[in-house]
Amino acid sequence: MNGHNFFYLERLIDTGQTQRAIEMVKSMLSNDPNSAELHSILAGLLLDQGRVEAAEYEALQALNLDSSDAQTHLVYANVLFLKNKPKQALKVTHDALSLNPKSISCLLFLSELFLFLERNEKAYKVLRRALAIDPDSAKVLAAVGNYFLETSSLSESYEFASNALQVDPQNADANLLMGRVSLRMGNLDEALYHAKFVLLNDPDNHEALTLIAQIKMRQSKLFGLFWKVNAYLATLSSGKAAFLLISAYLLVNLFAQVLNDLGFEAISLIVSISWLGIVIYTWVGIPYFKRVLDKELSAFSFNKNF
Repeated sequence: MNGHNFFYLERLIDTGQTQRAIEMVKSMLSNDPNSAELHSILAGLLLDQGRVEAAEYEALQALNLDSSDAQTHLVYANVLFLKNKPKQALKVTHDALSLNPKSISCLLFLSELFLFLERNEKAYKVLRRALAIDPDSAKVLAAVGNYFLETSSLSESYEFASNALQVDPQNADANLLMGRVSLRMGNLDEALYHAKFVLLNDPDNHEALTLIAQIKMRQSKLFGLFWKVNAYLATLSSGKAAFLLISAYLLVNLFAQVLNDLGFEAISLIVSISWLGIVIYTWVGIPYFKRVLDKELSAFSFNKNF
């Protein structure tokens, strides 16, 4: 690949000009259709746009041309994960690490997979491995902070977010983490500041837009409680969350039955109706959040030809 073209392509990618980068890679592929590197880069860019099927095609093209590149395996692992094949993604990520054992990107994605599969100890072990390789990386520090945030250790998450921002105040991952931590702590203005800072540099950052939607939901008097409960349940494993919800349902019904047996039929009915109201409240909360998120996405859509 021509050095000048590669430098310009990197600038397009770094500044979030994904569509222009895609067009440039396609043009370069017309002159060099058997470049595994170009097919791999194109796969990653398509993945950034959420075009999973197209990304899968390009990743497989790259792997057929050169199966020794760890980054291409990583892109393909991301594709598999988005296609709801986490175990296959896990295998391909291990393949990538066998090709490049010190790849920070591979290690961080592996930790995300382990977290998704609720193998928290393995996820933390992988993150410690990444820290040992690059202890001063804002991206790694932010990943460790996200791990603690998702496993209900807010103070440690805040510490890693602060360290990541000290290393690189402009790092998107560090700012997003501090935004999430601030939101969880109830510091909504600070959370909004970090979300907007990320959007200033990358207007299409979906995570920052999602964070803003979460902040607005948290500010809502009607749905603030729904956000708090959801945030707490997110820190639990799926088994524990299900147990908690089922237990709450059984306790409410048992309480209603006891009241009914004691002759307090009216109060028993109120308790039963209250539970139904909670269920409806949670049903309404999900589409409300989606509407808020869609509103933020549309508000920050820019003219692609600008």
